[in-house]
Amino acid sequence: MIRPRTLIRIVLYGTITWLCLVGLWLGLPSPSPYDDGTTYATSTLLAGRTLTRVYSTSDHNVQTSEYARRKSFALTYRLSPSHTSVLVNGHYIFPIYNNWTDTPAVAVQVATGDQDGINPPWFNVADSTLLFHKIHYDDGAITLRARRIGDTWEIYPEGNGHQPLLSLTGIGNGETAAPMDINKATVPAPPESFSPSRTYYIRLVIFYLMVPIGMVFVVIGGTFGATFTILFKIFETLLLVGIQMLFAVAVVLVFVRVFKGKDAMEELIEETLAKLRSPIVWIAERFKRATRRRVACIQKQKWYDLDR
Repeated sequence: MIRPRTLIRIVLYGTITWLCLVGLWLGLPSPSPYDDGTTYATSTLLAGRTLTRVYSTSDHNVQTSEYARRKSFALTYRLSPSHTSVLVNGHYIFPIYNNWTDTPAVAVQVATGDQDGINPPWFNVADSTLLFHKIHYDDGAITLRARRIGDTWEIYPEGNGHQPLLSLTGIGNGETAAPMDINKATVPAPPESFSPSRTYYIRLVIFYLMVPIGMVFVVIGGTFGATFTILFKIFETLLLVGIQMLFAVAVVLVFVRVFKGKDAMEELIEETLAKLRSPIVWIAERFKRATRRRVACIQKQKWYDLDR
């Protein structure tokens, strides 16, 4: 049986750990890779890695639910080792050939999100969008085609003036079905599209640590959709309240430190902790007494049964 003091320590240390994670979540910088629309995209794709880009839904014809109209959507691209195709969002293959006709239209499911919720305004746009999606799991659909123009092969959304989302430039050998020798990749430069920051995956780990059962939610979310949404709404509300409280405390402490000095600030902290500690100690003592009475009753019942 867990002792009351142990239970209080678990709750206290858990709260402190959670607050530290929130502070790290808020204070972790979001350095974006050097992104002129070409350098980062080219180095990422030619190295065989996945390129993630976040675009604005208002600039492209993205079909979403009326109840989940988000500001941004994400696409991932991965170049095949032989440079003969591009894998979009992990499921949709667009072949790269030296033909001059547009490929058939493909409806691609995309992750959508906003830049608010638990994400402060100073987060990277792509980071905020992807993290927002991790909570709400709103999806949309966009119809894409691919075509070849000169030495450039591009993917573009249907019905939007053929503005390319990704362009690959290479030197074709003139044969109809031969792959290009790709030497450059181009995507719309910020602010038309963004890639996640270098610390996105660190912040994602912090996110799952702040929600210890977050991974379980992800697994069961598809089965218990309503419960999943409600639980994350509760978490989002609690996190927002916690963030606001942290900001309020920080403002008060800074005000006291500036106008009344360091000693006054330390005294305020000690008095506040003492006031917070008093009800916790009172509850612990009450719980301890109740536990002792319960244990005494159980022991008395055992002796009574033995006497019989």
